[in-house]
Amino acid sequence: MRRTGPTNITLRTLIKELRKAANQYKAPVWDYVADILERPSRSRVAVNVSKLERVASPNDVVVVPGKLLGAGNISKKVVVAAYSFSPKAVEKVQECWRSGNEY
Repeated sequence: MRRTGPTNITLRTLIKELRKAANQYKAPVWDYVADILERPSRSRVAVNVSKLERVASPNDVVVVPGKLLGAGNISKKVVVAAYSFSPKAVEKVQECWRSGNEY
């Protein structure tokens, strides 16, 4: 069986750019993120906002190589980069930044 990988041209371009960045900056983390994004969509990472609340520190930059979901609450200002966001997740992260919390 031939392995095809993602057919979404935007995703394929992102994977190619991540691999270039991994080689150019000698940063294997981008190679790992590209590997995760190459997986079938049913086995990609899905992270809830509540997990960001537990794991991330205030003002952290978090990379989610999959989808950010809106279950839970977040009170910390966190910069999130993800391949996909649910509408509720976007709303909750933006609300945290608009609220003016210093925490």
